[in-house]
Amino acid sequence: MIKKNRVLQLFIILSGIVLTRCNKDDDVIKYNDEYQGGIVFYVFQEGDVGYIPGETHGLIVSFEDLQTSTGETEVAWGCCNDEDDCLDIPEAENNGIGSGKSNTEAILNACDEKNIAARLCDEYSIEYHGVIYDDWYLPNHFEMREMDADSDYIDQNAFYWSSSQEDSSFAVLFYQDADYCYGNGPDELETCYFMHNELQEKVYKCKIKAVRSF
Repeated sequence: MIKKNRVLQLFIILSGIVLTRCNKDDDVIKYNDEYQGGIVFYVFQEGDVGYIPGETHGLIVSFEDLQTSTGETEVAWGCCNDEDDCLDIPEAENNGIGSGKSNTEAILNACDEKNIAARLCDEYSIEYHGVIYDDWYLPNHFEMREMDADSDYIDQNAFYWSSSQEDSSFAVLFYQDADYCYGNGPDELETCYFMHNELQEKVYKCKIKAVRSF
């Protein structure tokens, strides 16, 4: 009886270990996974805002480009009275990973203009697997740069606003660009896609991707 009990106890312990490992593998969050209402495009590293040692956190991009209630798919960065009179918002110049949210909040605190890039992201929500996710924001310079330029969620013919301003008149936008890089060997060149940035006037209209952290 003692031997049988020990065998049974050992079986339960080993079964628990196997189940724990399987569950852990199932819960691994990977690049380009669908998760919590969008697609994982970045996992926080040490030094990033939101990084917690021993835990997996990162950034998710919306499945689709955002649009206004009237169906407009391109909007201005905003906070402008006219083309030559835009607000200077120095609090929206944070470019580090994880800081796009503070940029977005700074823009929204500076002006109440409707249908601008930051406000569309702030008002965006999606129900995914029975859960509503409504904590989205306009990604900043470095966050936009980390997106997969050759993915289905990036329109290859579009320009996208970031939340990073340059000065009172200009902010940073992004678009897909391409270059050659080495493939499997030093003599094997292939096309590599990346998100390219440039400055544009804040009244210019671009498409919008929303981002949230997990």
